[in-house]
Amino acid sequence: MIKFFLWLVLFFIAIVGFSQKNINQLRQDLRTETRPEQQHAILLELGARYQFFHFDSAMYFHTRAYNVAVEMGRNANRADLNKIKQLKADARLGMLRVYDSHGYNEKVTEYGAQLLPVAKELQDTVMIISAYLSLGNSKFRQGIYPEAITYYQRAAELSEKSGNDLYLARVNQNLGSLFYHQGN
Repeated sequence: MIKFFLWLVLFFIAIVGFSQKNINQLRQDLRTETRPEQQHAILLELGARYQFFHFDSAMYFHTRAYNVAVEMGRNANRADLNKIKQLKADARLGMLRVYDSHGYNEKVTEYGAQLLPVAKELQDTVMIISAYLSLGNSKFRQGIYPEAITYYQRAAELSEKSGNDLYLARVNQNLGSLFYHQGN
């Protein structure tokens, strides 16, 4: 009984202590935040929260995040240019993910093609893997299976090489779905 009670207390503390802010709290934080980099982070979080269930809101927040990065770039010194490039790329990745989750294949191809060279230049492994996954998803939806497999394999290799088990699992799930769909 005491063991159960301790687990219950720990569970409650974990829920209260580690709970994420809800959308209304994030919106309130955005209204009061004055630092552009923090505004950018909040906008990305809001875009991610709306990603699967409200396309227009998700794109609105990711576009605003991109615009904040552009504005920051206007006032940036030379040393901050890579940071600004990263912030812009993060916003573009958010847009890519929204397009992917809503099946806008042409936009996925466009944004993925634009994002990959930047992600490689920034050496952002997660961004590269995400772009490959989205491009693979787009080709899968279009029935272009050989290209989908190529993108998924690139994502798998990079996930494995970087030790990113979460993305490796996602890639393997997508490959499994593709092979199942093909009847293999």
